[in-house]
Amino acid sequence: RPALLLAARGKLLFTSFPFVGVVLATMALYYLRCSAGYQITVLVAASMAFYAYGQTLLLSLLLFSAFTRESAIYRFQSSGTR
Repeated sequence: RPALLLAARGKLLFTSFPFVGVVLATMALYYLRCSAGYQITVLVAASMAFYAYGQTLLLSLLLFSAFTRESAIYRFQSSGTR
C-alpha cells in the first residue's frame, strides 16, 4: 500500500489523505479575498480541528495559547501603548 493510505485509526497523520484535504481547505479559506480579516481565525480553527481529531490533550494547550494571545493583544491595545 502507498504511504498515504497507511494511517493509524483515529489519528490524522501528515501523510494521510484527510490531512491533505484539511490543508487544502485551510489554504483556500486563508487566501480568500473576503476572509482577509479572519486569517488568524481560519488558522486557529484548522489547528483545533486537527488536534481534536486525534490528539485531544493538545487541544487544551492550543486553546490556552490562543486565549493568552488574544488577552495580551486586548490589554496592549486598550492601554494605548504603541
